[in-house]
Amino acid sequence: MNNIPGPAGSDNIGIGIACTVYGCTDPTATNYDPNANSDDGSCINIPSVVINNPLEGDTFPSNLNIGIDFTVSNFVVAAGSGDGHIHYYLNSAMTMKYDTLPITLNGLVNGTYEMIVELVDNSHTSLSPVVADTVNFIVQVDVLGCTDPSADNYDPNATIDDGSCILACT
Repeated sequence: MNNIPGPAGSDNIGIGIACTVYGCTDPTATNYDPNANSDDGSCINIPSVVINNPLEGDTFPSNLNIGIDFTVSNFVVAAGSGDGHIHYYLNSAMTMKYDTLPITLNGLVNGTYEMIVELVDNSHTSLSPVVADTVNFIVQVDVLGCTDPSADNYDPNATIDDGSCILACT
């Protein structure tokens, strides 16, 4: 601040000269500088992927149209022209994906599932460090049938007894 003296008996007048502070002005970047007032192009934005749905431990009562919703940041997903693409794993079985539309799963049997969504480069190589997210969920579709193991028509896959059990006479 420069002070310029005023006429006799008056206060000094302050004239502020703003300094330019170069740095990263993006608050989402890892090297954000809150003191910077001029972006110098140095911002570092690390790619990320987050599974939004399902939540950890969710149980699905149907095995149709299970949606896996995820968000990708600071990474362009495309076939050959972007930063790379997605590999997703359902219980270790890998599938390649070239867009960020939700993943839809159908026909899953009852059980526990682990879903991993990972960002990879165009050579199918994991980023370093690995950029991935994981969620575990359960599919528990009710199966009607005979749940009595001593019945002639016992169904080991049945989860709800429908009253159809036939017991042999002795």
